[in-house]
Amino acid sequence: MNYTGAVSVLHRLAPYLEEQGDGHVVVLSSVAGDRGRLKNYVYGSAKAGLNAYLQGLRARLFRRGVSVTTVKPGFMDTDMTWGIEGMFLVASPDQAARACLKAAGKRRHVVYVPFFWWGIMTIIRHIPEFIFKKMNI
Repeated sequence: MNYTGAVSVLHRLAPYLEEQGDGHVVVLSSVAGDRGRLKNYVYGSAKAGLNAYLQGLRARLFRRGVSVTTVKPGFMDTDMTWGIEGMFLVASPDQAARACLKAAGKRRHVVYVPFFWWGIMTIIRHIPEFIFKKMNI
């Protein structure tokens, strides 16, 4: 559902947005889609696919005045993550919501929430695979 649910809705919505000639789409993805990792590669692959779909949708709708923002949250402080060991650098749902609204208002293409995940993921994406596959993340 991380991929198919979002794509099925957006694919049907796109023609209406094109006809309208204005609007903004904000889609929640995840930092997990930036790199295939040992512990969550199935989830990450769905998010990576969603990110690629959104790049194409962004190009399609841009020509008609509609912007598409991909939001890539890191760890969120929710009931689902409560009590998990090793959680750090978490954001509250309120912080994430405010960041989404701000990014939409600026018509940003991709935004990391909280912002420092951009730096973290830039480093992680640039670790050579022969080293990365030996890491326990």
